[in-house]
Amino acid sequence: GLGLALDDPALALFADALAGRMAAFGLPDTQVYLGLLGEAAPLQARLNGLQRDFSGLAELAAARPADAPPGLEIYLVDDILDGANRLNGFAGGLPAPVGHAGRPAAVTAVRAVLLPDFPAAVADFAQHELGHALGLFHTTEPFGGTHDPLADTLECPLACDADGDGVLFARECGAQAMGSPPCQGAADNVMFWTLGGQRAVTAGQRRVAGAHPLTALPP
Repeated sequence: GLGLALDDPALALFADALAGRMAAFGLPDTQVYLGLLGEAAPLQARLNGLQRDFSGLAELAAARPADAPPGLEIYLVDDILDGANRLNGFAGGLPAPVGHAGRPAAVTAVRAVLLPDFPAAVADFAQHELGHALGLFHTTEPFGGTHDPLADTLECPLACDADGDGVLFARECGAQAMGSPPCQGAADNVMFWTLGGQRAVTAGQRRVAGAHPLTALPP
């Protein structure tokens, strides 16, 4: 839907950037293959998480080319709508299943409207969503009540909600190493719920990523 050919320079820059970002998960030999979905592929991924309706992911999965290589898959689409909310990315499975490429749980989608001008930013979105596909949770959820189970990832407590709106944004959770503990550096992890900080990955997160069957690495 973006009107880009497979040999467009922006796609090559995206692929190179994504391969580099996957190295942070301990996967330095990641290869990124580009392909076109079938003509029936939707330009928008529509879902409703509250109602457990992931039919939009199923429509993307149905458009998967039969000759696509095995691996984790990122679907680049014009838009991702969760009910009335627009998302930059969504992972259908945490982790993504092996051997079920045609099912919604195997679909990881990224909103790629920025790709022609900012391919590295789209690679950031893709890295985060692929982190979910590899089994990683958000280090801190937006409302501050839930964190991942890893001991070496920083948590941002609700006490850091400086503006009192009930949502923990990157600027409030020490993005770019700003602020002071406990509100310092928590947003600088790649799996913080929203972008805005650095893209750090911990040893514990690399162990989880390396344990996914598709990475072919020991746990």
